[in-house]
Amino acid sequence: MIQDDLQIEIKDSLFDPDQREGKMGFKRSSSSKNLYKVWIYLDGRDIGLVDKVTYKLHPSFRKPIHHIRRDSANSLFKLPIWTWGIFHVYAEVKTIDGGRYNLAHKLEYFKDLPSAKIRMG
Repeated sequence: MIQDDLQIEIKDSLFDPDQREGKMGFKRSSSSKNLYKVWIYLDGRDIGLVDKVTYKLHPSFRKPIHHIRRDSANSLFKLPIWTWGIFHVYAEVKTIDGGRYNLAHKLEYFKDLPSAKIRMG
């Protein structure tokens, strides 16, 4: 049985958490907004107990719901997205024993930028 206080949190970064020396993804949208490639992922002591994550993004995304299952190529349950703003990400974490945990995280990828001019909302 998994303990009630699962030590897992949602994190985000402009850099792939498996390749911290990588390049930052950046492009302009058709409406001339700066878009950043942001990696959303799970981290924490109990990551090995997680079987599946369902991320819920801002409703303005074409596909706001993403299901990610454990596999050896994605042990941090990474989800790369392109975004121009800051919003809350929600996740339902399902553990290998069937437990369910709800998490929330406000994006903070702007901390990876030397000088941030990102719309907060």
